[in-house]
Amino acid sequence: MPCNRIIPANPVDITIPDNTSMQPGESFTKTWRLINGGSCAWNSQYSVIWFSGEILSAPRVVYLNRTVNPGESVDISVDMVAPDRSGYYQSNWKLNSPSGQLFGIGPTGNSPFWVRILVEKHDTPTPEPSLTPTATPVIGMTGIANLMPNDAVDLETALINQNKADDLSYTIEANNVAQLNPLNGARLVMYGGKPPSLQDCMNTAVSEEPVVINGVSMGVYFCYITNEGKPGWLRLVFRNASDLNLTMDILTWQLP
Repeated sequence: MPCNRIIPANPVDITIPDNTSMQPGESFTKTWRLINGGSCAWNSQYSVIWFSGEILSAPRVVYLNRTVNPGESVDISVDMVAPDRSGYYQSNWKLNSPSGQLFGIGPTGNSPFWVRILVEKHDTPTPEPSLTPTATPVIGMTGIANLMPNDAVDLETALINQNKADDLSYTIEANNVAQLNPLNGARLVMYGGKPPSLQDCMNTAVSEEPVVINGVSMGVYFCYITNEGKPGWLRLVFRNASDLNLTMDILTWQLP
């Protein structure tokens, strides 16, 4: 039995289940229930740390406030704040041992646990100006991209490994963390389980930060802005467990 191992409790999400609706700027506390499935006690030198995704105005490190012996569970809470812009946001976290070993959940113990929220703006008497183009959107390109680890794709053409034209790379980082990495000024964010419209992607906060896809279900949509400023979406279709090949659908709009 390894020294450091997490078993997710059932349920693991004590507060804020996936895709909980939030108001812009709303404060909330995310609580996970985790079970010490290893052979070492977690003492006050163990901490939960922000690993990737959106930080959500949270502290990057929160230390445990009691010892958790093997087989015991603990509720870990982190105070967060919803972003001001609408859209889906995911924040990924892991536990950190006193020696600096990061460990998470999943079959290999390397996947982060997370919080995923939907920030929604309700109608007000004085609506904010819309960012949506008034002209009818035109689809510039649709295609399928098959990426091996360390491949990159140009989201305007679906061509692989075009260097400076590439918008997104697919990498496997330490501890088998799979990431989508925006390149050359492109931006990306997880959207959800249904295809976004042009308006959805134009009004969703995209980021140049990498997005971890461990634990993300196939069929999930992401919004992006390419390095040429064109909006679009991609959908995770299939990830091969043996060679880690990743297949995705791509749609890029051509703004008038």
